[in-house]
Amino acid sequence: ELVHASPKAPTAMVIGLNDRDERLHDLYRVDLTTGDRKLIEKNEGGFVGYVVDDDFRAKLALAFTPKGGLELKTHDAKGAWETLVAVGPEDSLATSPVGLDRGGNKLLLQDSRGRDKSALVELSLATKQAEMLYEGKKADVSGVMRHPTTKKVQAVAETFERTVWTAIDPAVKVDLDKLDAALEGDVEVVSKSLDDLHWIVAESRDDGPRRYHHYDRKKKSPTFLFVDRDSLEGVPLTKMHPRVIPSRDGLELVSYLSLPKTSDPDLDGKPAAPLPMVLFVHGGPWGRDDWGYHPYHQGLAGRGHAGPSLNYRGRTGLGKRFTNLANGEWAGKMHDDLIDAVGWAVKEQVAVPDKVAIMGGSYGGYATLVGLTFTPKQFAC
Repeated sequence: ELVHASPKAPTAMVIGLNDRDERLHDLYRVDLTTGDRKLIEKNEGGFVGYVVDDDFRAKLALAFTPKGGLELKTHDAKGAWETLVAVGPEDSLATSPVGLDRGGNKLLLQDSRGRDKSALVELSLATKQAEMLYEGKKADVSGVMRHPTTKKVQAVAETFERTVWTAIDPAVKVDLDKLDAALEGDVEVVSKSLDDLHWIVAESRDDGPRRYHHYDRKKKSPTFLFVDRDSLEGVPLTKMHPRVIPSRDGLELVSYLSLPKTSDPDLDGKPAAPLPMVLFVHGGPWGRDDWGYHPYHQGLAGRGHAGPSLNYRGRTGLGKRFTNLANGEWAGKMHDDLIDAVGWAVKEQVAVPDKVAIMGGSYGGYATLVGLTFTPKQFAC
């Protein structure tokens, strides 16, 4: 597995390899020109991952606890691993390392401990003191943009209905504003030149393939490069409409609705008449549905069905309370959320009441079986 690339060593990379023990990954520095490798960390602690700095030093190790929590360990004065951060099971899905600062002395951490929505904090490895950089408002931190060499945090993303970037460094605010104005979809800077003057920007669309652009920070304009799936270019795909559906106990269930183009010519997300509907249930249950191109939404809408998907309780990204409300509620309140979504669709005249189907894979497949078992009259199939 790929672990770390460093601007200090462009012809090398750190990889994790489990050829010594198939259960564990040791760390190797690999020369990308010759393929030669050198062991830099033998995994003798049963660790599930490492955080490596730009000098290819393993500064942190990650270990699961028997109760489902997570420990981030660093070296003590004698070089032995000691716990730096202890994460309980209620926080383990929303607390994780992002990376180290340029000197390898501070850890950038997505942290939900002591709060509901995860925040971005910078933690000193020496003093264990943390500085708050950004706290999620309606959702967890979902992305971080940093300078390629200084490692300074430039912007933070939060995803409620759609992804919104907030500039931490004022120098990039004008660039994010330019991209937001020029591009229709949700954007992410996926690669940068080392001088930070040229960005590769991925634009996610709901009615087409992902589009990649070159953004010149001096010219302040994106130039289109290519799409990730040529076969979707020019295909008459439908739009995806974010909707927040209330649950019976007061939760905000972030959802996404796609409709056949012929039933929604003005693209307002309201069909001219109620439609047969297929409720698509995501997996996990710790998965999540987001705005963007969704093949099942497109396949169902293209065949005349309304195709909503619902982020029922248990999904990640909306705060740890929302995630942990699913504990012990499989076939209980998690299923109530799905039934509430069907009721919303009927009330809003999206769905024909006796023509609603349910489908999904993984947890969504389980939810389908629950629907057929406990509420068979709710679904046509």
